[in-house]
Amino acid sequence: MSLPSSINTCLIFSNYPLNPRDGGPSGFLAQNLLGSTSTLYYLMGPDLPQPSGSMIANLKRKIIRKSTIYKPKTRLPISPGFKGWLDHSRYRFIVEHAANYRMIWFHDVWSLYACADLIGDNQLVVLQPHTPELPSSEVQANLQPEGDIEWSKSAEKSAFARANIIVLPNKQVIPIFESLLCKENQIRFLTSGAKVDVPRFKVPLDPDFIYYLFVGRRNEIKGFETLIRAFKRAYATNPKLRLLLLGRGNVRETPGVIDLGFMENPISWMTSADYVVSTNQQSYFDLTAMETLGTGTPFIYFPTGGHAALDCHNSTGLVSVIDSNEDGLTHCLLSNTQKRSANSIACSENRNVFLEYYSDYKYRERLELMIGEILHSN
Repeated sequence: MSLPSSINTCLIFSNYPLNPRDGGPSGFLAQNLLGSTSTLYYLMGPDLPQPSGSMIANLKRKIIRKSTIYKPKTRLPISPGFKGWLDHSRYRFIVEHAANYRMIWFHDVWSLYACADLIGDNQLVVLQPHTPELPSSEVQANLQPEGDIEWSKSAEKSAFARANIIVLPNKQVIPIFESLLCKENQIRFLTSGAKVDVPRFKVPLDPDFIYYLFVGRRNEIKGFETLIRAFKRAYATNPKLRLLLLGRGNVRETPGVIDLGFMENPISWMTSADYVVSTNQQSYFDLTAMETLGTGTPFIYFPTGGHAALDCHNSTGLVSVIDSNEDGLTHCLLSNTQKRSANSIACSENRNVFLEYYSDYKYRERLELMIGEILHSN
């Protein structure tokens, strides 16, 4: 049974596995909204309802019908995997009766553009990108086929043009998307949030060493090579320093560096390390930053992009590397060598910042308020 066309709620569009340990929209929505209930919004879950035989035939016609979405100006073919993901977006849109909602909230440009011809002219469209760079630049950085890159350039431009409202975590993120913003876009700011689980175990780290933890991708935009070079210099001065690497990437055989690889439960390592380090060259607003605050562990960070908003909080556990480069980080590592056990005030202040601003509960409060305001004013 289809929903009434006048349903006055917001559909949070999801074409993701909703894994709390994922980056981007998948992890963000899983941590903040999965399992929550509201009269103002509905989050599409990871499982699809089973359509009837007649519905399947109708879906196939709508999914494969000739559309401009697969034809960027370059006419380059997009990869089968990418096209399958886009077709799945359209399938989800139709099965979930997305056309019946007054407002649809997309969390990436690709899903929005894939469903553009299915969205009603009178439907309100909210777009919240989660990339620390232009979406097409992220596709390019991940070494995707040229057709996917060119298609993404078309998608991001058209998605921003169709969106009535652009949602960002803070004003410091605006420069990332400035080239895509249109005069018709209404920009709203919604502070991000995260859920911090109880650590499963305590890591028995050697008390004679100072442990810095890096969590995430080992690429340029995360400033990974800057981190490695700065740590090498700091280690040469103080051999009691250790750098823990948590995440996927090439194994590093560097004195003082302990490569842990990917793990499902980074919270246990966050609560055991003396510091968590973020060296983003550009930032949206990482889940790692909020999770670190939630564990209380002191956070050393480059105040780039969205992370610059952390500078406004009064916590000794937030260590901003003002000179966000190799020299600045080297100096910062050598200047911050307290064991976590001896840094209780900083840990307590970080937890307080998290509870007041960045918990999933606070995020849902802000989300409800924003959706209510949008629905009321449009």
